[in-house]
Amino acid sequence: MEIGRRLGGVSLDALQAAIAWGDMLETHMLRVYSCITDNSHLKASLLSKKILEMLKKPSDKTDKTDWVSHGFTARSLKRKSWKGLTDDEAVQTALDVLIEYDWLNYKQVESTGQGGRPTERYFINPNLKAFI
Repeated sequence: MEIGRRLGGVSLDALQAAIAWGDMLETHMLRVYSCITDNSHLKASLLSKKILEMLKKPSDKTDKTDWVSHGFTARSLKRKSWKGLTDDEAVQTALDVLIEYDWLNYKQVESTGQGGRPTERYFINPNLKAFI
């Protein structure tokens, strides 16, 4: 293209075809990017890596308790301050996704005789060990 040279006009059909093409490309782009931008699955992926590390080294202790055998709470997970799992929403999102995919289950544990609120404890599915 020469600088300063005038181009011919764009027909209405060509404009409509270009718009349709752009719309189609946008839908494909959103599908591709959704696997990257789906925050819930990203958070679950971060937590799943930590779970696999625990299963590979079951003797390691986390917060003075063996998470593999005794489970853990959302609060204890948040207190670890692992990358991407530092706030309540991120932690709960990761837990919910891993429960959905059967990596975790949870149980409501009643308060002790000294009072307090019931606690939700999360337990790592023992069947995951078979895949390591």
